[in-house]
Amino acid sequence: MIDAYADKNTYDIIFNNFRQAKTVLKRVRSHYIKDINELINREEASNTILTDNSEYIIKPSDTNNGIGINKLRIEKNSMMLGNNKVILEDLENKYGHNFLIQEVIKQHSVMSKPHPSSVNTLRMVTLRWEQEIINIYTFARFGVNNDVKDNAGSGGLSVGVQKSGKFMDYGIQDNQKVLTHPTTNMKISDFGMIPNYDTFLTFAKDLHKEIIHHDYISWDIAVGEDGQPILVEANFFGSCFLNQIALASPTFHDLTTEILQDASKSKTLLKKKNIKTRATNKLNRSIQSLKKENRSYSKSHKSLNYKIKALNQSQSTLKKEIQRIKSSRSWRYTRVLRRKKK
Repeated sequence: MIDAYADKNTYDIIFNNFRQAKTVLKRVRSHYIKDINELINREEASNTILTDNSEYIIKPSDTNNGIGINKLRIEKNSMMLGNNKVILEDLENKYGHNFLIQEVIKQHSVMSKPHPSSVNTLRMVTLRWEQEIINIYTFARFGVNNDVKDNAGSGGLSVGVQKSGKFMDYGIQDNQKVLTHPTTNMKISDFGMIPNYDTFLTFAKDLHKEIIHHDYISWDIAVGEDGQPILVEANFFGSCFLNQIALASPTFHDLTTEILQDASKSKTLLKKKNIKTRATNKLNRSIQSLKKENRSYSKSHKSLNYKIKALNQSQSTLKKEIQRIKSSRSWRYTRVLRRKKK
């Protein structure tokens, strides 16, 4: 179910009651869509980008953790991606069949001051446990080097957020503890705290209620300039060591032992919790068939490699024999005859 839930082009459907960055244009399986999922043609798509706003965020709809995010600017009725002038076809070639273009989020000063070039977000992780959804940890992510991305995997700065909403007084960048932002040199102890943090906790928990198949989700949530939450992205994979360093705390806190005990139960129980469908059974059969084919190809490949090796050895032997003949006296003595023949 992850592929369906993680597709950012479905957020306006799954999370339609939650505040999000405004999507100006979607490309879904090569179809262009705008407004309330209205299909439009390529010309209309291009005109929408050129006339709607002066600056956008463009990103793939089927990746996460900041992959492929860029700023798209409109200058003199032309699209600019970085320093390059582009047309719609260039965006299609770069981003493929599934991407979206959104308005740039206007963020709260608490989040923008440390690094104004990026939309800096809260990574809020929720867990469904014992009939309840809880927030197990939050840390903030700030971009560096004037990059538009805030992702820690791209060298960004991570700063833990305490239960009160106050930032920790240190951060983690490239797995090293730092006391200032590496680009702006702002002291992390001066970052302050998240406004209305209780509202953000409720927002993340309510988002998770819409995802019924997954119990552990990492949310990327921006702090709007009005101090209210804005959904950016849902993530279903990710590192669990960074948060422990940033917060000086284990991922599951007091639940650690209980969760590890539950995870160690038999695989049979875990399988019962998962959905079994005809589609997955068919997929499994296809996988087994492909594995069988792969083994057959590997065997053939190995056999071919032996033959190629043998042919190379024969070729080497023949080259040596030819060289020996050409170096012989008889070859030199018969050179005149070979010329006459030509």
